[in-house]
Amino acid sequence: MFGFPPPGHPIWDDDFLDQKDKLTTRTDNNSWGVVLIDHTRSFTPYHNIRNKENLTRCSRALLARMSALTAGAIAKSVGTSLTRAEITALLARRDRIVAFFNEEAKAKGEKNVLFG
Repeated sequence: MFGFPPPGHPIWDDDFLDQKDKLTTRTDNNSWGVVLIDHTRSFTPYHNIRNKENLTRCSRALLARMSALTAGAIAKSVGTSLTRAEITALLARRDRIVAFFNEEAKAKGEKNVLFG
């Protein structure tokens, strides 16, 4: 479904989920074991990455998809659910995450940072 790998694939590890939360700036945690179905509070006009130290690895496919993401594609996908400021902030966080992983791969070696 939606072109995602099946459960058990490395993309579903904590690193992937943490990267998604950094991209969306989700601040409420899942400590009660609640299944997240709503991320509407995640799309704030915050431009930085929270807890950047938690970013350790990234799937090559995810990095490529994040890199290809455009404001137009986001706007088309979400309609009027996000403001221009929220989309701009999302892309700013994306830029920081992509730059971070590119720098990490260069410094530590691609095989130590990127997988898949």
